[in-house]
Amino acid sequence: MFKKSGVSKFISFAIIVVMLCGMFTFSVSAAAPIVLDFSKYDDVLDILAAASGGQGEFDVVKDGDRFVLFAECVDGFDPAEDDASSTKGDLYTSIVDFEDLNLDADVYQWMKLGVRNPSNAPGFEVHFSSPTKGYNVETSITFDIKPNSDYTSYIYNITEQCKKYYPKRAGDVGDPDVYPDHWHGHINQFRLDFMYYEESGGHARTGDKIYVEYIAFFDSEQAAKDFVFKPARGSSNTDGGAAAPAAAGGAGIVIGSGVSAIKAVDFDSGVYGWPNGDGGGKDVRENEEVNTEWGDNKATEFGGNIGWTDKGSWVQWTVNVEADGKYKFETWLASDNGNNEGISFYYDGALIGSVDHVDQEGWQAYNLYQIGEINMTAGTHVIKAEWPPVGGFNITAIIVTKTEGGAAAPVVDNAAAGGGGDAPVVAPPAPAAPVAPKVGDNMTVYLMIGALILSAFIVVKKRSNIFN
Repeated sequence: MFKKSGVSKFISFAIIVVMLCGMFTFSVSAAAPIVLDFSKYDDVLDILAAASGGQGEFDVVKDGDRFVLFAECVDGFDPAEDDASSTKGDLYTSIVDFEDLNLDADVYQWMKLGVRNPSNAPGFEVHFSSPTKGYNVETSITFDIKPNSDYTSYIYNITEQCKKYYPKRAGDVGDPDVYPDHWHGHINQFRLDFMYYEESGGHARTGDKIYVEYIAFFDSEQAAKDFVFKPARGSSNTDGGAAAPAAAGGAGIVIGSGVSAIKAVDFDSGVYGWPNGDGGGKDVRENEEVNTEWGDNKATEFGGNIGWTDKGSWVQWTVNVEADGKYKFETWLASDNGNNEGISFYYDGALIGSVDHVDQEGWQAYNLYQIGEINMTAGTHVIKAEWPPVGGFNITAIIVTKTEGGAAAPVVDNAAAGGGGDAPVVAPPAPAAPVAPKVGDNMTVYLMIGALILSAFIVVKKRSNIFN
């Protein structure tokens, strides 16, 4: 028989261990995201302090099947006429009742926003007011966004983003090399400045527009990545799932975990170098300088091809990579010019590889050429193609295959610019929504730990008198 003192010691020990495990389990429970869903509002004054501010006007509008917050610059900065110190093109207004969100900056370090940016503005700016500092250059955050882009989600660490821009924007406020971190405590006000080009004041251009679907705050980067936005009304394909049918040009191109196709004619709208713009057709993208045609053979599968390439030509595609890993790049090319000298491809500026020469077999006689392999991270990236020093061939698609870092998956067919296609079409699965820990789940953990301790105690007791 066990001695009473030994059993008592064990029970006390087991209870302490289980309580500590319980405390740890609760301490790692995720904080629920704080989401500003602009689809909930019919009147812009229900969410913003004013319908205009600075040189901007604001409204809640229906954009396709989305209900979003809209801003437009009505009196913008003109680089040809305005001095650099001008504050024209500054759009700003505060969010109403932000206090009700109960945002603790020490917990919520990550921000995610869904934005459509049809302008050339490279930044989205906000200001916050904290217990240590009100609206100020030191409490502004500029988030990098892609110009001329369809609805895209962006994830940023707020403090790091503040640090990134503060030395560039501090002017004569304090020491520009020392970032005064004010993202602490309860954030009681939040102001949207929408579009940002440069100081002073943002310098948005007249007619610039931006559409904001949501702004959300998270306690971790993973929570932000896992979050799938579900609007109160309307629909959204900004996060996860199949890409929404959208205007061609960098919209909805997904690089999945299997084989994915980037259609050449889905290049980013207005972001390219094309010296031969008047020298060929514009069948597929009639409003762009880049020359395109419907083509035949392989080109019909990918909605057409880019052609009439020349020295100095380049285009890019904004893509959404679903998962970290190593990816192999190949491309379908055709030429009837024996003097062509190849093409180079880049991932966010890093060289993936080059095709030195394309076989002279005909303008629509496509062959698949190897480009190279590169590691990519999950998120939004830019793939770029350059024709140095001469062109002389057509491109219809880039094929991207995940080779390491995950199991193979079906083909992902990216349909943005139109055109047919016989390749199998399988939409990538939507990311699972974050699941909050349950008390029942925690209790199961406690019981399992207790059972393990009890089993260990019985084994030890049989072999020694340690608890005697």
